[in-house]
Amino acid sequence: MSGDPFPVSALDANRRGRLAPEQRHALGRAARQTARTGVRVGLILIVFGALLLFGALTGRTGSVAGPLALGVVLVAGGVALLRARGLGRGGRASERAGAGDDRVETVRGYLRRQDSARGVADQALGLRPSGSPDDERDRYLHVGDRRFAVNEEQFRAAPADGFVHAYVLPGSDVLVNLERVGPGPGEVVGSAIASGLGVPAPPSAPPSAPPQPGSAPDRQAVVGRWWNPEIGLVLDLRADGAALSGRGRAVAPSRWQLLGDVLECGGERFRVSLGPGRLVLTDEDGGSLTFQPGGPPS
Repeated sequence: MSGDPFPVSALDANRRGRLAPEQRHALGRAARQTARTGVRVGLILIVFGALLLFGALTGRTGSVAGPLALGVVLVAGGVALLRARGLGRGGRASERAGAGDDRVETVRGYLRRQDSARGVADQALGLRPSGSPDDERDRYLHVGDRRFAVNEEQFRAAPADGFVHAYVLPGSDVLVNLERVGPGPGEVVGSAIASGLGVPAPPSAPPSAPPQPGSAPDRQAVVGRWWNPEIGLVLDLRADGAALSGRGRAVAPSRWQLLGDVLECGGERFRVSLGPGRLVLTDEDGGSLTFQPGGPPS
């Protein structure tokens, strides 16, 4: 897409799981251009393949087996390109977006950047000179366990690190927007939450108001599985006093107990505030994390 690769103006729509109109139009244009290119390449392959087949069958190529096999491969590849119109999974997703499907999915996780030269084997064989220019490099943005191939413009516009929300087209790896919502895993936030629960709190998380006297939560109301969607943290407080906290398969077991409005968990103490559908843990430094019941979607 042209213009800003990660437009801030589209974030409101993307957070609601929708494409902004300008994103949808740009994706449609890109899909149509890719389809036109695919059709042209498919026709060229069919023509060259047909010429090779004609030469092999009429004895004009000298040998028969090699040109015949190559001609069959070229014709088959050209026909496949024509049938698909040069569109892979991402291209078909972009085409659907241009046709009116404005759905967007959110991928949450820590960001890692990868930039490497393309065609190292080609360089070693002398098929092309070493020293890849910018357009001959492979660039990826890793978000959690997903990997997205991006162009140079997207790679330069992406944050250096941090916890991000990546907005992608359903059923594809087409990245349409990206926003940083929290610090990277190595950043120090000066909060007991980082050491007690093993993850940094997002810098935008505001401290919650301290509970009023006499508002200590009931223990049974705290028991259960809680989830912070911003950083993907799951906190499982069990009735027998066992506690599990972590992200994905990285789970740390510990013990917990509730003393008034103070939760002791993993050797740390947090003020507890309960509201409709939320659990807020505030540490001694004022940093807080807000949880909702349940866990991440499977």
